[in-house]
Amino acid sequence: MLTEQRWAFNVCGLDAVDGLVNLSPNRRNHDRTDQQCLQQAASFGTDHIIDPFSRFGAFLELALSAPATHRLVSWLTTPSDQPVASAARPPRGHWLVVGYGRFGRAVTQALRSQGHDVTVVDPDETSLPGVRAITGTGTEPEPLLAGGIMQCVGVVAGTEDDITNLSVAVTARELNDTLFTVVRQNLEANEALFRALAPDMVMMPSRIIADACLAQLRAPHLETFLTGARTQGDAWASTVLAQLDAMLGSRAPTLWSVVLTASASPALHAALCAGGA
Repeated sequence: MLTEQRWAFNVCGLDAVDGLVNLSPNRRNHDRTDQQCLQQAASFGTDHIIDPFSRFGAFLELALSAPATHRLVSWLTTPSDQPVASAARPPRGHWLVVGYGRFGRAVTQALRSQGHDVTVVDPDETSLPGVRAITGTGTEPEPLLAGGIMQCVGVVAGTEDDITNLSVAVTARELNDTLFTVVRQNLEANEALFRALAPDMVMMPSRIIADACLAQLRAPHLETFLTGARTQGDAWASTVLAQLDAMLGSRAPTLWSVVLTASASPALHAALCAGGA
């Protein structure tokens, strides 16, 4: 029951949130993104560890490799009170990633896994081993030009500061107005600024965490379905999308969970027990 749920959050570090979320007295969710904290959360017997950075990285990788499946996952995970955003496919080619923290690393890994060439811009030289990198903040043209922004197909503004990310995106677009832009938004209060920028993709850690928690509350088996959907291929996803589009148009579906019992749903229960679909 909702009254039995317990929620607690505390801030622990510059940009990590250490959140312990009990969806019921016997279930725990944990959100914290560095490896040590993930191991600590697992040692607590945590049921769901929500890492917004790796989730977005996997989402971007899916958009690159299987666009129809990406759109299906996006459609089914959009809260029912929000419109389904149009899904633009990230282009193939050279990408520039500004900011090489946890988010920058997750995005770089996703891009590289799909064969994309990546250059990183970051002010901290010690954070850049193993990547082709330019030292700088990315808010001035010089490091962007040194990173090949004129030949890039996409730019990722992924620092911990919203004003820096907005400045990076604007500067990059002034240099190359054909760029696919991925921007990290850290604070909900800056929503109007990011909406005015109109990037192709926005990553907001708190929104990813909230949506994941809501999905677990409303439809706890959805993640199992989505895991299976990712293995079905884009042709299958396209068929499902056509069916959803015919029924829902641009609206997100309303999801809920039901328990099928012999007394409440005798025909369906019997069919499932007999191996029917």
